[in-house]
Amino acid sequence: GDQPKKMGKVALVALNVANGDITHHLVRSTWLKSELLSFVLCLRPCEILFTSGSSSMLKKVVEEVVNECNWNRSIGVIRMEERAPTSRDSASTRALCLKVFAEASQQNEAILSTLNAAHFECLAHVIGYLKELRLEGVLNSCSNFAHFREKSRMKLPPFTSKALELFQNSSTGQAEGSLFHLLDKTKSANGSRLLRRWLLNPPQDAEEIEERQNCVSDLIRHDSLRGGLDQIFALASDIDTLVGRILNKTALPSEFVKCQLLLQEVGGTLAALQDSKPELSSKLLAACLSWGGSSLFTEIDEVLQVLDVEAARRNDKGKVFLCAGTFPKIHEHLRKIRGIRRDLLDLLPHFQNVLQLSRPIGYKSIQNQGDYLIELPEDFVGVPETWIKVCATKTVCRYQPREVQV
Repeated sequence: GDQPKKMGKVALVALNVANGDITHHLVRSTWLKSELLSFVLCLRPCEILFTSGSSSMLKKVVEEVVNECNWNRSIGVIRMEERAPTSRDSASTRALCLKVFAEASQQNEAILSTLNAAHFECLAHVIGYLKELRLEGVLNSCSNFAHFREKSRMKLPPFTSKALELFQNSSTGQAEGSLFHLLDKTKSANGSRLLRRWLLNPPQDAEEIEERQNCVSDLIRHDSLRGGLDQIFALASDIDTLVGRILNKTALPSEFVKCQLLLQEVGGTLAALQDSKPELSSKLLAACLSWGGSSLFTEIDEVLQVLDVEAARRNDKGKVFLCAGTFPKIHEHLRKIRGIRRDLLDLLPHFQNVLQLSRPIGYKSIQNQGDYLIELPEDFVGVPETWIKVCATKTVCRYQPREVQV
């Protein structure tokens, strides 16, 4: 989004839809293409949104960056969409963003206080776009805000990364043969994005550089530690995806239970590594292993104890919740559902008499059409007028009786 023209600045906001993390940046218009290209190379977005009310200069720069990235395919194909400007004024836009993000975390409230009107305009568009896709659930988590250009890091412009062949080789412009292509052995999309960020914005702080060296040294010395962490990171991609589906309220019971079991496996691996008591010089690795004793994994065990895991794996929602004392309302509704099903089955002899059939009949369930349907030959005569014809083939028609509708 554009900042007021007198400021000559443009706000950039990126959202990770898997976990709600937000990266923000504010750049001078004179450096827009360079900074936007760095932003895109580092974060690898799948789509870029900008408003139709933006300046022609902004639209042209976005198109140039997208076309350049799509041509060399070094980060995948990016979709570009021009959106109508928000109808809210700056005060209501700011209030909307504070309501969505600040209520989740005091830290977010402090960060939001440092942003300006252009950032809030971008965040409002992100919120609206996610609501259109019914993905706003990810915003209910404690989204982490991070500035794209941290003061403790170097700022490599795109022409420098191109000269060093960080993300694309100089001969064909493709990713293969670049330094990133050589180094990228990451297990997850988040890990890959982090490596890109490290290459594009390397640290300047001596303590951070030394900490990374200590991590590498510890991993070289401890084979079991390296193997355990490798196992955890192999699970990270699935966990990231499943958590996103849970936050967006689109997860099936099988996916929810799979996420819990994967996290349980992570907790067990961390606890085993912690029990081995390796001598570590890295504070980061020590902090990572300390998570083995986190209460999170105890809570996961408690959740799994009240669920029928096998029923969840079958996506049998009616049998997932084991304990009536823990879930009284759910079991009350299940009892009502069982009663309704019995009543529906008791109606079958009545339908048989209405249709004057000598043979017993049963219900049909057709995906995306409905349940408790009565299937009759296409040329059958005598279907009650109150029955609704739901679907048909060349040989049969399927109806929903009035008694089933109510």
